Formats: sequence, C-alpha cells, structure tokens
Amino acid sequence: MKAKWTGWIKIKTFLIVGLGLLGGKYAQVLSQKGYRVTGITHSQSTLDYALEHAYICEGRNENFDDLVQNADYIIFGLYPTVLLEWVKQYGHLVRPGTLITDVSGVKRGVVEPVQQMLPEGVEFIASHPMAGRETSGVGPQCRGKLCPGKLYHYPHRKKQPGSH
Repeated sequence: MKAKWTGWIKIKTFLIVGLGLLGGKYAQVLSQKGYRVTGITHSQSTLDYALEHAYICEGRNENFDDLVQNADYIIFGLYPTVLLEWVKQYGHLVRPGTLITDVSGVKRGVVEPVQQMLPEGVEFIASHPMAGRETSGVGPQCRGKLCPGKLYHYPHRKKQPGSH
C-alpha cells in the first residue's frame, strides 16, 4: 500500500527519519494538517512520545523496511554523517518516485553522495529550513515553532525521468 485512501482524497505518506527537534516538529505539523506520518528513530522513548502525542501514526526503531517502501516523501532529521550512513544501508529500499529532503544546514559532502546512493527515479532535494529571522542568538527563536520563513533548497544536477 503506497498511500492511504480517505473517501475520494488520496492521503500521501510522509516518513520522518529522526524525530528530534526539527524532525519531530515536521511530524507534528504534517499530522495536524491531515497527512499520514510515520517515523523512524533510534530512541524508544522518543518513539513512544511521538506515538502518544499523535505526531506519527506508526513508527519503529528497527525492522522498518515497509515504512521506507511505503513512503511517498521522506524527510531526514539526521546529522549529515548519520544521513550518509543511513542512505548507504537502507537507500535501496526507497522506491522510484519518492521525494526525499532533509533539514540539516550542512550540504557540502552530502548532496552528491546521497543522490548517487539512491535508486534511479528517487530525487534528493537538499533543503535548509529557516526558523525565525536570519540572525543569531536567543532572541530570534520562535518559541518551539517552525515559523514561516525562508526555505533554501539545493536541487541536484541529475535529471530525473519526467523532470524538465
């Protein structure tokens, strides 16, 4: 099952890999907007919290092949080195047509290797969501919310089937 059908509306499935600060916030907001959100994280207590608070409808920290294979979109909330290892180990499970992004600010040494490790027909669109204003310090924070702001994305040069 690729996506859940609710009446006449097809609900897309988002998989969040890494339910930390940003990954958890994405899961929370996407679930509140009515999307089907699943999650993978290493911490059982984080997984329990995300399930208990309905940030995700299903999640695991092992034996999660089906969650990867059934995702329409995957959002990585992982450190760059962990992202590279994860894709190396599990990237083959991602089905063609899946869009992948991340929330890490680090792009050098990540974008090219990740795209090369993914199956044909899978697009990695590196992004850097900006919360609050583009300044530093404690003042610009949005008190735990992802505020409307800029989203920088870094498209890959590899042309995917059907792209222009």
